[in-house]
Amino acid sequence: MPTLLPLLLLLAAPTPGRVVVRSTHYGAVVLIDRAPVGRVPLAPLPQPPGLHLVEATAPGRPRWSQLVFVPASGDVTVEIRWPKRAAQAAKVRRRDQPAPPPPPRVRLRGGSRIAGAWARAGADVDLTLWWRLTGDRLADGWRGVLAGRSTADLAGERRLWRRVQPERGAVVRLDEAWLGRAAGGGELALGRLVLMGPGGQAFGLDGARIAQTWQGVSLGLLGGRRVVQWGPAPEVPWAFGAQLQGAGPVEWRLAHMIHDRTHHLDASATATAGEARYQALARTVDADAAELSGRASVSLGGLRLWGQGAWTAARRGPFEWRWQPAGVFEDVPRRALAGRWGLSTTGGPWRGWADGAIRGATDGGWRQHDGGLGVRRRLGPVTLGAEGRARLSTGVGPAVYQAARPALTGGWRAAGVSVTAAAGAAWIDLPNDAPQWLPHAAVTLRLGRLGGLLLTARGGIEALHPAWAAGAGPTLTTATLGVSLP
Repeated sequence: MPTLLPLLLLLAAPTPGRVVVRSTHYGAVVLIDRAPVGRVPLAPLPQPPGLHLVEATAPGRPRWSQLVFVPASGDVTVEIRWPKRAAQAAKVRRRDQPAPPPPPRVRLRGGSRIAGAWARAGADVDLTLWWRLTGDRLADGWRGVLAGRSTADLAGERRLWRRVQPERGAVVRLDEAWLGRAAGGGELALGRLVLMGPGGQAFGLDGARIAQTWQGVSLGLLGGRRVVQWGPAPEVPWAFGAQLQGAGPVEWRLAHMIHDRTHHLDASATATAGEARYQALARTVDADAAELSGRASVSLGGLRLWGQGAWTAARRGPFEWRWQPAGVFEDVPRRALAGRWGLSTTGGPWRGWADGAIRGATDGGWRQHDGGLGVRRRLGPVTLGAEGRARLSTGVGPAVYQAARPALTGGWRAAGVSVTAAAGAAWIDLPNDAPQWLPHAAVTLRLGRLGGLLLTARGGIEALHPAWAAGAGPTLTTATLGVSLP
């Protein structure tokens, strides 16, 4: 039923993970997926599960970036470090002695998770293992990555909870396995790569990437077979692309990719002036305009303001699939005009945020009005907060429904141990259906660095809509237990 799509998306949305930023460069601006999120030091940042691009900028330093995978209900730690400047290094070494090469660095991260869901209709329990081995500054400039995950269905075959992701038997997936060498401002990498394509979308490629930098301008070429298991399977999985980008007062980027006989072209620019930041993006698919957008943000003392506008077309091409999971407050149609704005506080014991958005189809068939408000207060090791979101929409189509989601949150953190709790409800009013309140509650426990490991436990209960889960029971109980190397 098309009217049940928003409710299905809401109940299927997995629990966000968190990006934990660690850095000694206080004041550096941190960005996630090209959007500024604050300055170092930062509290853990909730993010949807999947691949995210983490970047950092600081005066007089090149842009730092790293692609990370955020697990559901888990944390991923990002260490932002810039190498020492050549002038500083020259002060601590003799002129007649060359600088010693940096020592090689090899790091292993990994973890496991058991997730289960129980309802009257049955149960489902899955085991997930993931690992990531990175080597940097190896012999003669070599570095590489070996990363993957496996999933095994321990009990049950019914998909009661999307975060469990049941499989028949065991499935092993190799996400990254590549070896590269950097020398003279250039770099060559060969193997299974994770790259950013047009529109900032991550994809896997079995092939090669070569890049060369001259005086702040970088040229990159790539080619190979796209890993079709990370998205819709194209008829022609071969992909070839080129990217030209430059740094300076205005950072710019031009990217072109040929994939599945479709040409994707992106042009973007970012400018920073004091505490203000401006971004612009233009995208075409086979010479047809696909998206035009602009964004501006400014920090005024302890307040950050931002706004953006965008026009998106219905035709986005087979490459433009979304890794982030959809929810009740995500866009359903693709062809629309949209305006968004918001503000947030960045310091003090009180933290708050508010945002709003108006979206509408270009043919006038529907319109959505969104709003959100949240506040958080820290009292020593205790944090209390409240938040809510709402959507009012008019017109016809699957994007037209009314929804509200208030919630109360609380947390306690001390000596590396944290406990967080949340309780609330989702009010859904679908066409041709009576409005319903669907309560939910969850508790999460994290034991940091227990014997060098990070332990995470989570339990939750939520009400099910009878139209979506007929016969499954009125409630769904979920539990997750994870162990990982920080």
